[in-house]
Amino acid sequence: MIRNGQRVAVSEAVVVFDATHGTLRLTEPAYQRLNALLVLLARSVRMTPPDDEHVSAGVVAGLETWLAHLGPESDTPSVVGDNSGGWIQVYEVGSIVSRRDKHGVLHDIEVEGHEFIRLEDEVQLFYRYKTGQPVKAMTSAASVEAVGDEWTMVYLNRETGERRSSLDDGEY
Repeated sequence: MIRNGQRVAVSEAVVVFDATHGTLRLTEPAYQRLNALLVLLARSVRMTPPDDEHVSAGVVAGLETWLAHLGPESDTPSVVGDNSGGWIQVYEVGSIVSRRDKHGVLHDIEVEGHEFIRLEDEVQLFYRYKTGQPVKAMTSAASVEAVGDEWTMVYLNRETGERRSSLDDGEY
């Protein structure tokens, strides 16, 4: 999940997305009528034999509870930070990604490191990148995009600095 430009590890999530870049045309109806989708999902769970159940009734109930707590411009996913164990997903050092400048133009950069900076009472991820000059250049994670195929994602623990390629080992 991405929150304030930082990728945060989550498990047990329902994801709705489309692959049309730069638009919410396909997913906007799902967002605007999520309650109707949950009614259909609950009905499909009731109609599915228990051994074929892909989504449990408990997950549907959890989604309904979550939806009931949402309000205008709510940022309810604060629980993500509580369950992540400090792990966030980042571009690995050496990755070639793009930084979007204030005019919307993409510039290729090579990630040199990660820094966490407190801005407006929140800790945010910044990427240090190479410039060919003896300066420390940084950009916010929100302005970085994966372009091409010369990048790798890893999990970084904010507290310890430890890196992992996967969180599947169950230690976090």
